[in-house]
Amino acid sequence: MKNVLVIPAFNPSINLINLIDTLINSFVKIIIIDDGSTSYESKDIFNKLEKLSKILVLKHKVQLGKGKAIKTGFIYCVNNLQFDYLITADADGQHLNSDIIRLSNNTMVQKSDLIMGEREFDDKVPLRSRFGNVITAKIFSLLYGLNLKDTQTGLRAYKKNIIKEVILVKGNGYEYESNVLKWAAKSKKKISSIKISTVYIDNNSSSHFSPVKDSIKIYISIIGFPVSSFISFLLDYLIFIILYITTNTLFVSIFFARIASGFLNFKVNKFFFLNNQKKTFWYAQRYLILSIAVLIISYLLILLLINLNLSPYLSKIIADSMLYFISIFFHKKILSL
Repeated sequence: MKNVLVIPAFNPSINLINLIDTLINSFVKIIIIDDGSTSYESKDIFNKLEKLSKILVLKHKVQLGKGKAIKTGFIYCVNNLQFDYLITADADGQHLNSDIIRLSNNTMVQKSDLIMGEREFDDKVPLRSRFGNVITAKIFSLLYGLNLKDTQTGLRAYKKNIIKEVILVKGNGYEYESNVLKWAAKSKKKISSIKISTVYIDNNSSSHFSPVKDSIKIYISIIGFPVSSFISFLLDYLIFIILYITTNTLFVSIFFARIASGFLNFKVNKFFFLNNQKKTFWYAQRYLILSIAVLIISYLLILLLINLNLSPYLSKIIADSMLYFISIFFHKKILSL
């Protein structure tokens, strides 16, 4: 197999050179992306790496994020190299050279679209890392049916046939890898994994991952749609109450409440989940049709419940709660969010 190793790096330590020395003979090319590193030590490290055979260092003038660095490496490979798989690994020492080589060799056996290097999260793993990874894995299993213990691993093998689509996946930071996994699951790509060692050097102090900022981005990318829908649901109900008290007109209250909440929901989904103008136009058309259908069904259900002697306010909650889960289903199946 002609595999290329892609490593995004920001202010790496000397351990990166030691890692690369053991991997040169295992790949046709090793691409290292300097994501705007600022330390003097890292500049010296990149200068030394550039002198090694089969090594190419691509540079960002400023830090653009791990996801953007991976995309830079992938774009270069697509335009300039012949390869079967692109292997990504972290620069902070979390992946053993033996595991990187084993994952690359495993591409000849599994031949999946995406192969994950899966770590075990036992008591030796720092609590913040163990808790975050376990929760994220559970969410992926619930929402996307992925039976993976480690959804945040940076050691992955991407088959050539999906690279151009992977480059288009939204996200420039740590959330990018979660977005790729979500895209792969929804696109029915074949995903598999192999067990790798779990390494946390000095309690993972060398990692540039921000537990708060980067975790928020990751979780927004994973569960953002159900959350945005629920917030829109609350806004819809609040506006309905205000308008119904003011006008005492059922259809007017439902109609304008739906317009306001639908506009908010569309803008949030557009910001977080839509990658380009063409997809936005495609989504907007179908979103409008679905919104009109939900509006009509909601109105008819509320009328029915009112005729059963329920209050308009309770009827609104019951009807829209039912439609909330139905609309999420149609968004996932038809609108592909």
